[in-house]
Amino acid sequence: MAKTIAMGQAKWERKMQRAGPNWKAGVSGKEGNFSRGLSESVGAPVSGAVVSAWREGVDATSAEDFQRSVSGKGSKWAENFRRGVTGGG
Repeated sequence: MAKTIAMGQAKWERKMQRAGPNWKAGVSGKEGNFSRGLSESVGAPVSGAVVSAWREGVDATSAEDFQRSVSGKGSKWAENFRRGVTGGG
């Protein structure tokens, strides 16, 4: 664990440098895993429409799109982390 929030932020920023390709590889073709996990959590089969919508969202989002959405947000991570561990404000 990082000793300071600045160290944690720097670690998060390093990790996010390849987030897009890693995310895309981790979700592409995994609708079965998504469906099973969701079914287990709700205790019932998941609608095919839900799985289709998830697949469409994954297919519509490129690795580059995902990368752009997380790039440069280290300070947001740090603020959310601070809020989470201190109980708010």
